[in-house]
Amino acid sequence: SFALPPEALDRGVPAEPLKMARLIQDFCAEKKIPAHRVAVVVPPELAFQRLLELPVTLSTEEAHEYVLNPANGLQIPFPLTQTDFDLFPVSTLIEHPQAGDKRWYMLTAIPEVLVDPIVEMLQAADLELQLLELGCYSQLRNHAAELVTLGPQQVDLVLELLPDCSTLMLVSASGLLGSER
Repeated sequence: SFALPPEALDRGVPAEPLKMARLIQDFCAEKKIPAHRVAVVVPPELAFQRLLELPVTLSTEEAHEYVLNPANGLQIPFPLTQTDFDLFPVSTLIEHPQAGDKRWYMLTAIPEVLVDPIVEMLQAADLELQLLELGCYSQLRNHAAELVTLGPQQVDLVLELLPDCSTLMLVSASGLLGSER
């Protein structure tokens, strides 16, 4: 670990991807770290997260297409086509789903203008991006064994207390239900 100058990062992503790539390469060479694949954790404030209620009959792939279609009337404050987004079903107890039933999905979207410098940096450093993840999801990974034991109607509150910004996360056995800064 080493300290970066404040101007090296802009909102948690490299301000100068090529310089950061050289720094990573030099560090790996100096420490003799044979890195090829990397996981990148970004601050949660970079992402837009919201629960969406979608038809229960959709597969995850169909749900992706559904949220991209403006004709479906979802109210999202920006075009999803300008983001790198994921959509995860949140487990609900619907034993016999019918056509009008709804299911909750967690939408997480990061603007492409913030993802692109990370991708550029890793390509310049000859590294393969294996995972791009928000810090709150990394935090939840530490609690995975406890979370899977939660009952169907149980939730945990996870608090991440940081000097600049604290986060409260509401989590069920199926994953993140919501977060507030």
